[in-house]
Amino acid sequence: MDKADIVTGEDTSVNTITVSSTNETMPEYAVIVKNSLGAVMTPASTVDNVYTYNLAAGVYNYEVVSTDADYVGKLSGSFTIEDAMKIMVDNYASFVAGQPISFLDGVIYESGAPTANRAAITAKYIYAIDNSEIVVDTAAPFTPDYSGKLVITYTYEGANDKIVEVIVGRAATKEGYILDATKETKFDLSTSKAATMTYVSAEENTDETYSGGYVLVNNTSSWCNINFSNNVNFTKQDLEGYDYVSIWLYLEYKNTTENNHYISFYNVFEVNGIPTNHALKTNRWVKLNINLDVFEAKFDGLAGKTAKVAFMPFNFSASYLLGVRVGEMKLEKLDSTVNYNTESAKIEMQIADFDGSDYIVSIKNEAGEAVTDFDFVLNKETNLYEYSTTTAGTYTITVVYSYQFVGKTSAGTEVTNTYTVEKTYTVVVNA
Repeated sequence: MDKADIVTGEDTSVNTITVSSTNETMPEYAVIVKNSLGAVMTPASTVDNVYTYNLAAGVYNYEVVSTDADYVGKLSGSFTIEDAMKIMVDNYASFVAGQPISFLDGVIYESGAPTANRAAITAKYIYAIDNSEIVVDTAAPFTPDYSGKLVITYTYEGANDKIVEVIVGRAATKEGYILDATKETKFDLSTSKAATMTYVSAEENTDETYSGGYVLVNNTSSWCNINFSNNVNFTKQDLEGYDYVSIWLYLEYKNTTENNHYISFYNVFEVNGIPTNHALKTNRWVKLNINLDVFEAKFDGLAGKTAKVAFMPFNFSASYLLGVRVGEMKLEKLDSTVNYNTESAKIEMQIADFDGSDYIVSIKNEAGEAVTDFDFVLNKETNLYEYSTTTAGTYTITVVYSYQFVGKTSAGTEVTNTYTVEKTYTVVVNA
């Protein structure tokens, strides 16, 4: 294919297609060239397998098709004939949501040489999550809030329009979040049946208990798993340093009175001996705290796989459960602070609060022996712990939380379940 763009003062350019074969004898064939409207172009001449076309500016598709009974095959492709005026644009960089995109100039070339003229620019942005579109102001850099595609059109009289598409990737989930309850959280959830998922923004959520965004899952009837996907952009290593996983849920019941609705994470009643069945109050936002060991055990099973893992099965019914709102799912830390106050000669510790749990505190000396003869104060209303000592050394303080929640056993008996989280801290006393 020998393609030539149109030069100034001409309406067409001369273009040739040369057909060759590795066979000793050229098989029978046909050459077909069509413009963008599908009209077949007639060659100006055909000499010794060289086809010459006089073509106006535009996009063309070609085929070389075997018509020989002994050979089967087809070669196809496309090419663009530029007018004497041509719009040239440098390549755009890669972007993710939240990064500003500056619009590059469309430089006008005439007969292959750049000029000082520039093309007009218009643009639209197409969101990946729902294919909705917005018109973009090109007078200033554009910062997309979510992933999608920026479609930029360059126009100049006498030149073919040039369309550039800039793919914008998804921004990283907020640090410490598994589901950050943004519009794109729908990418991270799936259902085992053809349920509908609708995003509700934080601005639209007027609830006082939980005011963040959420995804509303509706199913017509019967069991439906709400699945957590490994499309979320974090790895098992990102779990390190955290102590439990929290998730906000709201069960929309037809009956407006509060009921207990039971769910088992991962479709089982326990993982490695740790209970996973929780009772949720209906028609209200409830924050559940999931044991990190349970989550990590199942997250291990995701490694290297593209499959989803069901983490919440719900029995939808037009008679009772109408929908499930899924809010933020977050990795949580229990960060207590501890120091030695030399003026008061006290170890002072502010113990991190863990909703729905009780805790015990123990202390050991440098030899690893439990300290029992000490003067201490533990105020569980303020979570303040103080231990008076004048004995120098390194002390180890252990806080063991016991998180309690109501659930059911596999036999259907309602029980109070418990799991523990242990945190250890060291403090140096310079008496």
